[in-house]
Amino acid sequence: MGEPATEIGQEEGALYLNLGEACEVADMAEQTLKGHMKDPDFPDFEGGSNGVPYRIPAEAFAAWLQAHQEKLEAEKRARADQIQDLFSFMAPDGAEASASESDARPLSPTEIHTLGQARLTFIKAQKEEGLLVLASDVRRRNGQAVVELKRELLGLPKQLTDLLSLEREQRLDLEAKIEGILDRFADRLGALDEKDTDPNAAAVGQA
Repeated sequence: MGEPATEIGQEEGALYLNLGEACEVADMAEQTLKGHMKDPDFPDFEGGSNGVPYRIPAEAFAAWLQAHQEKLEAEKRARADQIQDLFSFMAPDGAEASASESDARPLSPTEIHTLGQARLTFIKAQKEEGLLVLASDVRRRNGQAVVELKRELLGLPKQLTDLLSLEREQRLDLEAKIEGILDRFADRLGALDEKDTDPNAAAVGQA
């Protein structure tokens, strides 16, 4: 793991680590840490060439390491959220467990596309088997049902007039009441549709 660890240097109150010590503190392999040493946010250091040992300021290295670990945790959470979001509809519990065990790197465009295609395939299969109904299909069927219901109910006043010999005013009053009920029903149904935040892909349960 690089040159043998030497005693931590101290100059004017500053502490320094060599490469081996820094690797041990960070729990990183030499090549991994050397790769990070090229990052612009890595603290300035001395040595590392012509046989001169690395001298990395310990305090600045500790601050960088903390920021680096926080960044990795944030990336891991973001990756887990991406995976859970893509698979939440299919198996939220399993997706969450799988995501928590994944590595910290963000999802690549190819991975996002692959997971998205898997989700769409799952939705399509569920729909074809009659286990899933799309919100857009539900709204369309609801609309058709309302039209049919309105047609039948608005025919009742005439049927009742013929059956019970109702007066014209009674028939008109009955028609107005039925239309009012239907209008309120349509308003309530429309309000439910507005609550749907994902009209293109949301499932509403068993068909």
